[in-house]
Amino acid sequence: LHRFRHSFPTRRSSDLNSSADLSSFTQNGSGSCNISGDITSTGAITFATPITLYGNVKLKGTNITFNDSISDSGTNHLITNGTSTIFTGGSGTTVSTSKLVVSDGTLEINKTTATDTITFNSPVIVKSDITVTSGYATFKETVSTNGNLTNNSKLTLEKQTIVDGNFTNSVSCATETKDELKISGNFIDSGTFSENSESKITLIGAGTQTFTPVETTTYKNINVDKTAGSVSFDTNELKATALSDTQANKSSITFNKNTTINSATTLNTSETVTIPTGVTLTLSDENATPVYNFTHTAGTTELGGTVSGSTINLGTISLMGDSSLTATTNALKGGETTDNTKKISGTATHTLTINGKLESDD
Repeated sequence: LHRFRHSFPTRRSSDLNSSADLSSFTQNGSGSCNISGDITSTGAITFATPITLYGNVKLKGTNITFNDSISDSGTNHLITNGTSTIFTGGSGTTVSTSKLVVSDGTLEINKTTATDTITFNSPVIVKSDITVTSGYATFKETVSTNGNLTNNSKLTLEKQTIVDGNFTNSVSCATETKDELKISGNFIDSGTFSENSESKITLIGAGTQTFTPVETTTYKNINVDKTAGSVSFDTNELKATALSDTQANKSSITFNKNTTINSATTLNTSETVTIPTGVTLTLSDENATPVYNFTHTAGTTELGGTVSGSTINLGTISLMGDSSLTATTNALKGGETTDNTKKISGTATHTLTINGKLESDD
């Protein structure tokens, strides 16, 4: 470890190496700090000024706090191991290393004001949660977390981000994505969520997931790619430019609120797709004209509400209540059983109204 003048007034820099046993460590000088070895503390570790890595560095303590930028003299990485790794301070700070690994504990961005910026130019890997508490955080490289990702301020994700937990965009907060956002937990949006043409929200894993949208937001591309479990679109009406699932998807899908999709939609899951009583699934253009097809032939469609589109192609239908299929071309096409008959089940009190042409695949 090397220091500039005034950096470590209580210890010689040569004492601060991988075998140092410190009760706490604070770098509070007026100059920058060069690090080439590890630092271990039983307490907190704090850097008040910019630091530069001159080797791969591991910091182990309780709370590990950076008030300024981190740079790299070559291709070195930084590993932190503590209760939390915290980035504070003013605007314009950057993290530029080969990668940042938070091997234990959480990552928190808690800048002095909501407009103070921090830019991560490094890939970021976090064992636990990531929270943007205050400030404007931009991640220019890939992000991976084994916990939740919570935005309570302003956040931009420019490369693929994998969240093995919940993604939350809080009230009055803004998230922008420019690549794929993969989530194995719940998607909870209460703020402003914006995407570019390359963006995609992919729901993954084998658990039970809910997708809570903002009614005034049109999500560009939602994809379901699960090995098991379920996905439900809840709480608010959903608007999406595209909704799809992969050929390998093995989860059930439920639309608990009215849903509008602005493109042809095929759901490949062999599990159940549910449209409950009182819910309408519309495949329409931006003028609300139902011009796109909806297809689900691999599994059962539980129908209690309405599907509206151009051609509606369903296999087995199970009526949950009085339902309707409304189409400008074919209101019910294809999806026959092996004996070329439709398989529609339900109680005697349920009716299915077909507004459009009934046609088979033959």
